[in-house]
Amino acid sequence: MKHFISSISVNSKMDRVRFQNCSRCPQLDHPQESMKLINGIMVPIMSTTKRDEKIQITLMINTLDTMNSKSRFFKDENRCFHEEWIVSELTQRNYYYFIAELHKLKKKIGFEYELTILPVPENENAETHFELFRTLVRELQPKQTDEPEELYADMTFGMKPISMILFMVFNYLYRFTNNALPKLLIYVFRNHDTKEKSLFELSHLFHMNAMFEHMTGLNVKDPLEYVERLLGMQEEGVLHETRPES
Repeated sequence: MKHFISSISVNSKMDRVRFQNCSRCPQLDHPQESMKLINGIMVPIMSTTKRDEKIQITLMINTLDTMNSKSRFFKDENRCFHEEWIVSELTQRNYYYFIAELHKLKKKIGFEYELTILPVPENENAETHFELFRTLVRELQPKQTDEPEELYADMTFGMKPISMILFMVFNYLYRFTNNALPKLLIYVFRNHDTKEKSLFELSHLFHMNAMFEHMTGLNVKDPLEYVERLLGMQEEGVLHETRPES
């Protein structure tokens, strides 16, 4: 099953644009006549999902410790309140933007989805970070041993540690489960002058890290050359996904 992971932005300006694929990644290609989007994760959903396919979506939202004049109890896509989750008005609004885009793609392509929402507390400490790591591992690990879990993640939004935790989760699942397949890590860059949004594919960083772990204990004369060879780096600098043999 395809599993898409993203976070809800807390930005006030959320422009709808046609994303530019800046990494020559086929999974980030989409027709130029396609709809303008806010959330980068919608691009791999649109380019990889087929009619009648069921996908899994895990969405992280930032929650607050206390209520204030610009916060509210979170309301989900079924308009049900969750009084245990306090969110900012911008978080709630941007969540609705996400759901609206998702419904448009569902109608356009014809897929089905199951959505899981994970609250992320605003307090930054080791306990919070480990709890998010543990929750994501349990959420993303393959539910059926005979079916691969293809993982696609947008690391653009959310608090800074979230992208690091996602990277760690991917690495954990890659190492300690048989059927978890990290397929895509993406990041959206917004040019504030031109208002354009560019999509960058970051999976090569994950594979580079996997190479380092693979090299542990090996007597490698030239580690950098070894990594380049395993990654299949060509003259133009393109990195190809190559999983090392254990």
